Amino acid sequence: MEPECASFLVVEEVARIEGVPPEELSPPLGTIINPEALDQLVQSIGPSEAGSAEITFGYQDYTVQVEKKSEVTVSVRDDSVSSRVSDAV
Repeated sequence: MEPECASFLVVEEVARIEGVPPEELSPPLGTIINPEALDQLVQSIGPSEAGSAEITFGYQDYTVQVEKKSEVTVSVRDDSVSSRVSDAV
């Protein structure tokens, strides 16, 4: 996983919220969604695209949203906690 990829940002942010190293997340992100497909889809969204694109999926107890070029929002499914990380690719 490349550090600037959406899948990397998702894993890093969920691990930060959980208070564990990324390699200790269980289940691994790859059992929920194809990380390479997520990264390719996000990469295909041009920075000047009209409108917006958003990918939303559940991972552990969280709802993960990836928007535009690697803007990642992770929130607890009851929406009581939300965390947003952005890293321009």
